[in-house]
Amino acid sequence: MRLPLSRKEFRDALEKGLGRAVLHARRYGLEGMDGELRWALLQSRVYDPQCEWHRPDWLWKVLRAGRCEGRHRAAILSALSKVTEYRDAKQLSALACRYALAGDAAAKRHLYAAFERFVGIDNHGIERELMRLDGIRALKKVADRIGKELAKGGDDWKFRVRSIWWNAKNILGAGVSARALAGGGSRGRLFLKRALAIEASDRIESRERKARLKAEGPKRKTWAEFRTDLETKGLSASPYLFARYATAGELRDAFKALASEKRIVQMGKLLQVFNTRRPPSWKPFLLTFVRSSDEFVQNRAWDALAHFRRPEVRRLALAAARRRHDVGNGSLALFAKNYRIGDAGLLLEAVSGSWDSDAAHCVGMSVLDVAKAHADRSLGAVYAACYESNPCALCRRDFFKKLLSLKSAPAWMIQECRDDTDSDTRSLAKGAAR
Repeated sequence: MRLPLSRKEFRDALEKGLGRAVLHARRYGLEGMDGELRWALLQSRVYDPQCEWHRPDWLWKVLRAGRCEGRHRAAILSALSKVTEYRDAKQLSALACRYALAGDAAAKRHLYAAFERFVGIDNHGIERELMRLDGIRALKKVADRIGKELAKGGDDWKFRVRSIWWNAKNILGAGVSARALAGGGSRGRLFLKRALAIEASDRIESRERKARLKAEGPKRKTWAEFRTDLETKGLSASPYLFARYATAGELRDAFKALASEKRIVQMGKLLQVFNTRRPPSWKPFLLTFVRSSDEFVQNRAWDALAHFRRPEVRRLALAAARRRHDVGNGSLALFAKNYRIGDAGLLLEAVSGSWDSDAAHCVGMSVLDVAKAHADRSLGAVYAACYESNPCALCRRDFFKKLLSLKSAPAWMIQECRDDTDSDTRSLAKGAAR
């Protein structure tokens, strides 16, 4: 990492959530970076929202570090008034709340208007920002508005009753929230009644599910059921559920089916079984799948072969590490069991260079398999390169953690990770700096 960042480097840091964006803003300000900031502020750039969620707190930190919150206020509020995608609404509403908390009346109006527009759209989270801003007053307004829809026969899930009540309990407290709504208007009481009924139903369902699992054991898919899925459902087959509980005999049956399967979809699903479960035995036919014309089959083949420590697999690993296409599809996972001291230079050459986000993530995931299996400090440069290129904050944290365990994390990485978008990464960095 070198500061100051170019505009291209700053945009990359914003996209990934790298702490260097904050460091640059503190030291050099953000003049000339307005285009890059708007690009990141007005639309969520998180690579995997299921893992990382959204990052308004971190973006606000960047703005404050560059002392330019006011310069982007109008653009944020304008975008919030027109946004239709719920992930972007999450980010924009959280940013607008920062302005409203500072007394910005227009930002507050935009937040309430955005909530009204998004009523009936799942997972936007705007009511959470309203409760952070106005507390019980906001809860009453939100409950009244949702209660209006419930009175018409509105669907609990569609109108986020469970989520809104969960946020109210966490932000304001369950007792305070219940008393406030119980003493309010009829629509707010209807919302509370529905929320408490859902809460009670969830508790009963949880107890029944635990009792059922205890009595019946975990749900599993037999080989006969999985084979039927392959024939009748294709893409909706459940290889991981089958693999999780398959007996040794069932795995042998699946392996035998894989050996003779010619259809691409079914071949890929059968290979997925052997991503999590080791194939029953080594057979040379497994090597043929990596040259499939279908990339899904290729990807799954690398993972299946990664279970084996064999001369044939090591030869394939060495050859694949020199083919960029194979590296981008996850071939470096073969080194988890076939790595030898001295391979670090080859792996570093393989991961270096420019990758698009999906390929960089796949490369990183395959290298993490190597990291879990080996404690060779000479691999530190490989992990640092993957830290730089990976778009996923959680993968980046894993590489940082591995480098710390090897005592190979460079000082600049520890410094910038203290301002990373991921809170666990920040904690690791602060602990390492002590």
